[in-house]
Amino acid sequence: MPSEVAMPNWLIPINGRRPSSSDKLNFLWQEANVYFMDNHLAAAWCWFQSLPVGTKADLVHIDQHYDTQYVDPYVVASQVGLLRGPLESYLDALMPGDEHKGFKLFTWDNYIPIAIRSCASSFRCANFFTSRVGNQPANLGIPPCVRIVVTPFDQPSSDRRAA
Repeated sequence: MPSEVAMPNWLIPINGRRPSSSDKLNFLWQEANVYFMDNHLAAAWCWFQSLPVGTKADLVHIDQHYDTQYVDPYVVASQVGLLRGPLESYLDALMPGDEHKGFKLFTWDNYIPIAIRSCASSFRCANFFTSRVGNQPANLGIPPCVRIVVTPFDQPSSDRRAA
Protein backbone atom coordinates (compact mmCIF):
# COMPACT_ATOMS: atom_id res chain seq x y z
CA MET A 1 0.00 0.00 0.00
CA PRO A 2 1.60 3.33 -1.02
CA SER A 3 2.20 5.87 1.72
CA GLU A 4 0.29 9.12 1.65
CA VAL A 5 2.21 12.07 0.28
CA ALA A 6 1.33 15.56 1.45
CA MET A 7 0.13 17.73 -1.40
CA PRO A 8 2.17 20.84 -2.07
CA ASN A 9 0.55 24.05 -1.01
CA TRP A 10 0.62 27.23 -3.07
CA LEU A 11 0.54 29.93 -0.39
CA ILE A 12 0.85 32.51 -3.17
CA PRO A 13 0.03 30.87 -6.53
CA ILE A 14 2.39 31.53 -9.40
CA ASN A 15 0.82 33.67 -12.08
CA GLY A 16 3.26 33.66 -14.97
CA ARG A 17 6.67 35.28 -15.14
CA ARG A 18 6.77 38.71 -13.56
CA PRO A 19 9.61 40.86 -12.31
CA SER A 20 10.49 40.42 -8.66
CA SER A 21 10.76 43.42 -6.38
CA SER A 22 12.04 44.20 -2.91
CA ASP A 23 8.58 44.18 -1.34
CA LYS A 24 6.52 41.97 -3.69
CA LEU A 25 6.47 38.19 -3.62
CA ASN A 26 5.34 36.62 -6.90
CA PHE A 27 4.89 33.08 -5.57
CA LEU A 28 5.34 31.00 -2.45
CA TRP A 29 5.06 27.20 -2.42
CA GLN A 30 5.29 24.92 0.59
CA GLU A 31 5.57 21.20 1.20
CA ALA A 32 6.09 20.23 4.85
CA ASN A 33 8.90 22.50 6.09
CA VAL A 34 10.29 23.25 2.60
CA TYR A 35 9.40 26.58 0.98
CA PHE A 36 10.16 27.95 -2.51
CA MET A 37 9.70 31.57 -3.52
CA ASP A 38 10.91 33.87 -6.28
CA ASN A 39 12.85 36.04 -3.85
CA HIS A 40 13.51 35.67 -0.15
CA LEU A 41 11.14 38.36 1.08
CA ALA A 42 9.13 35.85 3.14
CA ALA A 43 12.07 33.70 4.31
CA ALA A 44 11.86 34.87 7.93
CA TRP A 45 8.13 34.16 8.01
CA CYS A 46 8.77 30.66 6.63
CA TRP A 47 11.45 29.95 9.26
CA PHE A 48 9.09 30.79 12.10
CA GLN A 49 6.27 28.67 10.69
CA SER A 50 8.53 25.62 11.02
CA LEU A 51 10.58 26.56 14.11
CA PRO A 52 8.81 25.51 17.32
CA VAL A 53 8.62 28.16 20.04
CA GLY A 54 11.51 27.74 22.46
CA THR A 55 13.75 26.05 19.88
CA LYS A 56 17.17 27.47 18.99
CA ALA A 57 18.35 27.21 15.39
CA ASP A 58 21.43 28.04 13.37
CA LEU A 59 20.69 30.40 10.53
CA VAL A 60 22.51 29.55 7.30
CA HIS A 61 22.21 32.23 4.62
CA ILE A 62 23.51 31.35 1.14
CA ASP A 63 23.23 34.20 -1.33
CA GLN A 64 25.22 36.76 -3.25
CA HIS A 65 24.05 39.42 -0.77
CA TYR A 66 24.08 39.60 3.02
CA ASP A 67 20.42 40.73 3.18
CA THR A 68 21.16 42.59 6.40
CA GLN A 69 20.14 46.15 5.56
CA TYR A 70 20.09 48.22 8.76
CA VAL A 71 16.70 48.60 10.43
CA ASP A 72 16.24 50.81 13.49
CA PRO A 73 15.97 48.63 16.63
CA TYR A 74 12.83 50.57 17.60
CA VAL A 75 11.16 49.25 14.46
CA VAL A 76 11.95 45.62 15.22
CA ALA A 77 11.16 45.68 18.94
CA SER A 78 7.92 43.74 18.70
CA GLN A 79 7.73 42.00 15.34
CA VAL A 80 7.55 38.44 16.66
CA GLY A 81 3.76 38.51 16.17
CA LEU A 82 4.24 39.19 12.48
CA LEU A 83 6.83 36.42 12.14
CA ARG A 84 4.49 33.82 13.64
CA GLY A 85 1.21 35.29 12.36
CA PRO A 86 -0.60 35.10 9.03
CA LEU A 87 1.46 35.50 5.84
CA GLU A 88 -0.71 38.40 4.66
CA SER A 89 0.02 40.38 7.86
CA TYR A 90 3.74 39.81 7.40
CA LEU A 91 3.73 40.89 3.74
CA ASP A 92 1.44 43.90 4.31
CA ALA A 93 3.18 45.25 7.44
CA LEU A 94 4.30 48.88 7.13
CA MET A 95 7.19 50.71 8.78
CA PRO A 96 6.08 52.75 11.79
CA GLY A 97 6.59 56.50 11.97
CA ASP A 98 5.82 59.40 9.69
CA GLU A 99 9.24 59.41 8.02
CA HIS A 100 8.62 55.87 6.69
CA LYS A 101 4.90 56.21 5.99
CA GLY A 102 3.80 53.80 3.28
CA PHE A 103 7.05 51.79 3.16
CA LYS A 104 6.84 48.04 3.68
CA LEU A 105 8.44 46.75 6.88
CA PHE A 106 9.85 43.55 5.40
CA THR A 107 11.89 43.68 2.21
CA TRP A 108 14.21 41.21 0.53
CA ASP A 109 17.26 42.87 2.11
CA ASN A 110 16.20 43.50 5.73
CA TYR A 111 14.31 40.40 6.88
CA ILE A 112 17.33 38.81 8.59
CA PRO A 113 18.08 41.61 11.09
CA ILE A 114 14.38 42.01 11.87
CA ALA A 115 14.00 38.27 12.53
CA ILE A 116 17.14 37.95 14.62
CA ARG A 117 16.68 41.16 16.63
CA SER A 118 13.03 40.49 17.39
CA CYS A 119 13.59 36.80 18.24
CA ALA A 120 17.27 36.58 19.26
CA SER A 121 16.52 33.74 21.67
CA SER A 122 15.52 31.57 18.69
CA PHE A 123 19.00 31.68 17.14
CA ARG A 124 22.30 30.15 18.24
CA CYS A 125 24.33 31.43 15.34
CA ALA A 126 24.08 33.12 11.95
CA ASN A 127 26.31 31.93 9.12
CA PHE A 128 26.59 33.95 5.93
CA PHE A 129 27.90 32.32 2.75
CA THR A 130 27.99 35.31 0.43
CA SER A 131 29.92 37.12 -2.26
CA ARG A 132 30.26 40.07 0.12
CA VAL A 133 27.64 42.21 -1.63
CA GLY A 134 25.61 44.64 0.46
CA ASN A 135 25.77 45.72 4.10
CA GLN A 136 27.69 43.31 6.30
CA PRO A 137 25.80 42.16 9.38
CA ALA A 138 26.42 44.37 12.40
CA ASN A 139 25.17 43.86 15.94
CA LEU A 140 22.36 41.47 15.09
CA GLY A 141 21.59 40.84 18.74
CA ILE A 142 23.11 37.38 19.04
CA PRO A 143 26.53 36.70 20.58
CA PRO A 144 29.67 36.97 18.45
CA CYS A 145 28.88 33.77 16.62
CA VAL A 146 27.96 35.69 13.48
CA ARG A 147 30.43 34.42 10.94
CA ILE A 148 30.93 35.73 7.46
CA VAL A 149 32.16 33.06 5.12
CA VAL A 150 33.19 33.97 1.60
CA THR A 151 32.09 31.52 -1.04
CA PRO A 152 34.58 29.93 -3.43
CA PHE A 153 32.87 31.88 -6.22
CA ASP A 154 34.84 34.95 -5.14
CA GLN A 155 38.12 33.41 -6.21
CA PRO A 156 38.92 33.11 -9.91
CA SER A 157 39.55 29.56 -10.96
CA SER A 158 40.73 28.06 -14.20
CA ASP A 159 38.91 24.87 -13.17
CA ARG A 160 35.51 26.45 -13.91
CA ARG A 161 36.13 26.94 -17.64
CA ALA A 162 33.66 25.35 -20.02
CA ALA A 163 34.98 22.22 -21.66
